Amino acid sequence: MAALPQSGSPEHADRLLADDTALRSGVETILRRHGLSGSELRRYDSGSLPVYALGTQQVLKLYPPSDAAHGEVETRVLGAVHGVLPIAPRHSRWPAACSMAGCTC
Repeated sequence: MAALPQSGSPEHADRLLADDTALRSGVETILRRHGLSGSELRRYDSGSLPVYALGTQQVLKLYPPSDAAHGEVETRVLGAVHGVLPIAPRHSRWPAACSMAGCTC
């Protein structure tokens, strides 16, 4: 079952990505699935994709289906720099990209 709303087109995905109310339930479902439902959740105000702060140590970034490959690249890069750069966050245990089409994360 998809946690996030389904997007039928890139234009529809853009509208959904801008609508925190439409995404909030799915984001909370993803957090529950990963044992993070008690995390303080705050959406960042800027950026081209929705990014949520989960407390002070983790983030959740959502990718539309058309950008799923970018999420996979970002996951690999963060994994490569973890422990090498002092500013690199810990590599998430979540799937590479949380896609709005059939999200299984």
